[in-house]
Amino acid sequence: LINFLGQKMCTTSATNLPIASSKNGCPSISAAQLRKTLDSYIVVDIREPAERNAEGATIIENSLHHPMGDFLVCCKANKKPEWREKPLAVVCGSGFRAGIATTEAVKMGYQAVSLQYGIKGWNNAAAFDPDFVVVLESTETEKVTLALSACVGSCNQGQNAVLCLMGVGVETFRQPKSDSNFGNVLTIAAPEPFKPCKELLTTFWAKGGQVMACTTCMKSRKLSLEDMMDGVQQLQMPDILRYLHLSPSLKF
Repeated sequence: LINFLGQKMCTTSATNLPIASSKNGCPSISAAQLRKTLDSYIVVDIREPAERNAEGATIIENSLHHPMGDFLVCCKANKKPEWREKPLAVVCGSGFRAGIATTEAVKMGYQAVSLQYGIKGWNNAAAFDPDFVVVLESTETEKVTLALSACVGSCNQGQNAVLCLMGVGVETFRQPKSDSNFGNVLTIAAPEPFKPCKELLTTFWAKGGQVMACTTCMKSRKLSLEDMMDGVQQLQMPDILRYLHLSPSLKF
C-alpha cells in the first residue's frame, strides 16, 4: 500500500505546513487546507482590480491585493521583506496565474503556494487535486476501517487524501443521533490490531484529510448536508470522475 500511494507532498521547511505538488511542480494548496492553516500564511490576491472589486466577488479574509505584475515586482525588488517571514498563499481567479506567479516567487527564494483552482476552488470544496482517493461504498466494519486506515496512511506519507462516500457508504457518516439503520463511523471498531474508526477519523481530519459525500447518493436516500456529520462536504459526479482520473485510488 505504501508503494502504491505514490510520491510525497512537498512541505515548507520553516513551518512544515501541508503543500500538495501540482503536475507542473508548482507548490499548491487546497482550499480546505488553506482554511485550516490560514493564519500561517500571508494570502496575496493577484487578481486585477476589476475582478476583485466586481459585484459579488469573493475576497479571502485579510488577503492582500497585489495584481500579478505588481506582485512579481515586489518579489524581485524585495519590496516586502515581511513576505520572507511567512509562507505566501497566492490567489487568482482560477489558479492559472497564481501558479505562474508562485513558480516565479519560489525561484526567487520565497516560500509560496498557489491556491488550487483559485477563488473558484475557495468557493467549491470539491475543486482541488487530491494525491490519493479512497472510495467507500460499504457500511461493513472491516471495509470502513480499511478505508480510513488507507486515508491515514496516505496522510502519513505527506499526501493530500480524500475519502469519497458513494452509495450506501454515505450512511456511515450520518449524524450520530440519526434514525439510520446503519452504524455511525464513530461507533465502528474492528478487532485488534485495527484502530477504532473514531481514532482513525480524528487523525485523518487533523492531518488535513477531507471527506466528500456524493450528492446524488445522498439525495437518493433523502439526505441533505444537514443530515451528515460536521466536516462532511458534498461533491458531484464530475468531480469524482476527475479525482479518479488524476489520482491513484482504492475502493472498499
